[in-house]
Amino acid sequence: MTGISILKFTGYLLEGILDFIYPPRCLVCKKLIENNLGLCEDCFKEIKIIENPYCQKCGMPLEPAEVFRTAETPLCVDCRGHRRIFVFARAIGRYEGVLRECIHLLKYKGKKVILRAVDRLIENYFEGLFPVEKISFVVPVPLHKKRLRERGFNQAELIAKLISSRYGISLLSDVLQKVVYTSAQVTLNREERIKNVKDAFAVANNNWIYKSTVLLVDDVYTTGATIVECARVLKNAGAREVYAFTLAHDVLPH
Repeated sequence: MTGISILKFTGYLLEGILDFIYPPRCLVCKKLIENNLGLCEDCFKEIKIIENPYCQKCGMPLEPAEVFRTAETPLCVDCRGHRRIFVFARAIGRYEGVLRECIHLLKYKGKKVILRAVDRLIENYFEGLFPVEKISFVVPVPLHKKRLRERGFNQAELIAKLISSRYGISLLSDVLQKVVYTSAQVTLNREERIKNVKDAFAVANNNWIYKSTVLLVDDVYTTGATIVECARVLKNAGAREVYAFTLAHDVLPH
C-alpha cells in the first residue's frame, strides 16, 4: 500500500467505526439514516424544486396567473423593470423548508456533510438548467477577507467546487474579490441591498476571464443585487457572457 492508500484506508476505517458508535442521523429531522448525504430520503424529497413557470431571466418561480409575456418570454415584475446584465440566472429549489435549513446548516453551522446532498441536487438538475458546454470558468461570489476569517470558508466556493469537479470546468476562486466589507444582506430591504453592494467587488486579474463565458455561483438569489453587481464587474473586465447559479431562490415582497 502506498502512503496515500494507507491514509484513505485509515480514514474509511475510522469513519466506519464512528458510524457504528454514532450512527448517522438526518441533520434536519434527526432520524437515523443509512445514506451518507446528511439528509434522509424523506427530507431530500421534500426539497421544493423550481419548475415552470419561472422567470426566464432571474429564475424566480412564478404562479401561472403572474406570467407576463413579452415575445412569449415569461418575466417577473423585477426583471420587467430592471436591466439584468447576466444572460440568465437559475436556482434548483425554493428557499424554504428543507433546502433553507440545509443552506443554514452549511453557512452558519459549518455542516459540510450537507454538501453531499447538494452534490446530488447538482447531479440531478444542473445540466437541465445550463449550457454546460459553453461555460469556460466557474467563479464563486467571494466573501470579504474579514468575513472569510470569521466563517472559515466561503459556502459559494464549496458549491462552485462541486460543479467544477463534476463537469470538469475550471474553477477561478480568486479572480473576483470582495474589496469592501459590507453589512449582511439578510437584514436589508431591496433598495438597501443594491446600495450595499455597489462597487463592493473587483476583478483581480482579467486575463483569465477576457472573452470567456463565466458561471457565477452563490447560495441564494433574493433580489439579485449581489449577482447583478458581480456580473457587472465581470462584464466590465471583459467576460463575454455571465450566467448565474444558486442553490435556492428566495422572494422578497415588492
